[in-house]
Parts: sequence; structure tokens; C-alpha cells
Amino acid sequence: MTSISIIDKCKVLFDLTKSNIFYPIMIFVFIVISFLFVTTNKNNKKESKKVYGTIYAMIIMITLIKYSKSLPQIFDYTMNNLFIVFYFPNIAVYFCAIIITNIIMWISMFSTKTKSYIKLINSILFSIIHYIFILILGQITTYKIDIFNQKALYGNHNIHTLIELTSNMFLIWLCFLATYKIIITYLENRKEEKVLDTVKESIKQSKEEIRTQSNIPNTISLINTPYTIKRDTSKAKIVYNIPYTKENTAIYEQMLTLEDYKLLISLLKEQKIKDVKQVLEKQNEKIIERNKENRETNRKEESRVQNNLTELMALYKSVS
Repeated sequence: MTSISIIDKCKVLFDLTKSNIFYPIMIFVFIVISFLFVTTNKNNKKESKKVYGTIYAMIIMITLIKYSKSLPQIFDYTMNNLFIVFYFPNIAVYFCAIIITNIIMWISMFSTKTKSYIKLINSILFSIIHYIFILILGQITTYKIDIFNQKALYGNHNIHTLIELTSNMFLIWLCFLATYKIIITYLENRKEEKVLDTVKESIKQSKEEIRTQSNIPNTISLINTPYTIKRDTSKAKIVYNIPYTKENTAIYEQMLTLEDYKLLISLLKEQKIKDVKQVLEKQNEKIIERNKENRETNRKEESRVQNNLTELMALYKSVS
């Protein structure tokens, strides 16, 4: 098999595209699909789903009609190879399954979105598959089997049984994870849609209540803006340059300077501080007087209680 350059490959692709009008039409269809993929967002996702479904259905129908003879043969060939890989996987496929198992395990363990029971299932299957892999390696070492020879590899009953068991568990595990992901995604989307519908309904009700309470009409009629008011410059008073004289600047001599304002502000601050200190001193004096009164009241109450106790003890002694 000779190697082909990239230029020859592109030339073959271009020649085949020109050979039939059907191929440029499919290119246009795929361009439309790509454009829809790029422009799809939350606002138009429902309409985009309908367009996707329609285009996909048309492509599938046209493909089935146009290639009705070759598609069954491709399907049979695919199923036969899947059957062979499923029941008699070669060592490369088996190692790929082991690598995929490790990737799934690491992703699920360090993901905060993965549920605890999914982590438990992944851990159990991860341990079982790797234990079986160790048993297979032990059998290969014991019987000195050539792993590149399919007949020698599957001629051993123990190895054949362990590889088939691992393949079954791995495929069932992948199907379970895929089904779980689809169901969870569907339920989360439904939940988000319900929340959005609830929010939209509450907003709509709030708007209706506000409109009802404030008597705002449903439709607002537009009115014309008023005319622009312009200044009449013809009556403006023109002031010419007035010469500098003492009579003109006498009024400014009575005004405070910047230094005067600074001095005034400092005096006001000092006065404010003094007023605050006086208020605090008065409050402290009141608190001290109140504490003295409380101590005096407590002292009187203690003496009264002591006198009562003395009288009771004297009465008790006289009776006894």
C-alpha cells in the first residue's frame, strides 16, 4: 500500500465532489447545520430543535433511499465485527478498555457533581475489572501464552472466560452510565424549564397586579414632544469692560478671604469638640450619681434584711 500525499488526497476529494450534483447539495446542508449549531442559544433552542430534527430526518430518508443496497452490507459487517470484539477482543481493545475504566474512575472520584452511589458503583466495577486483569496476566505468565496470537490466547479456557466476563461487565457499565447521564440531563432540563416558567408566570402576575392597582392602561398612546424653547438673543444686555476703580471693588473688601474661612472652620471644630466633651462629662456625672444611688439602695436593703434576720433569730430563741 503506497502512501498518498495531502495534495493528491485533496484532489480526489474535489474530483468526487464535482462528479455528482448530490454532493454539493449535501455540503450546503451541512453548512446550514453548522450555522444553526453556532447560532443556537437559550432564546431559540426550541425552534432550533425542530429544525435539527427536520434536517436529520430528511438526511436519513435520503441516505436510506439512495444507498439502500450498500447500507445493509455495511450494517452486517459492523455487527459481525462488534460481535468479534465483544466476545473475542484482541489485547489492544482490552488495554483500551482498561484505560477507559481508569479515566472514568478518576473523573467520577474528583467530580463534585457525581452522586455518591454512582461513585460506589464505579469503584466496585473498577476493582473487579482490575482484579480480573491481574488474573489474566497470571494465566498468561503461567502458561507462557503468546498474546499476539489470537488462537493461543483464546485457546486457554480460563483466559477466554475472564476476557469475556470483563468485556460483558465493561459494556454493561458503559451502557448504564450513558443511560444514567441521559436521564439525569433530561430531568435537570425539565426542572430548569419548570423554574423558568414559574418565574415568568410570577413576573406576569406581578405586572398585572401593578397595572390593576395603579390603573395603568394596557396601551399607551404616543404624544408629540413640545416645541423647543429658544432664547431671544436680540434682547440680551451687553456689558462692556468696566475700568478698575475703588467704587467697583469696594464690595469685595467686606468679603472673607480663604484664610478667614480656614480660621472660622477651625474655631467651629474646636467649639464642636468642647460641646461633645461637655455632653460626655454630663453623661458620666449622671451615670456616677445613678451608681451611687443604686449602691445606697442596695446597702439599705441589705441592712433591712439583716435586721429582719436578727429579729427572727431572737424570736426563735425566746420561743425555744
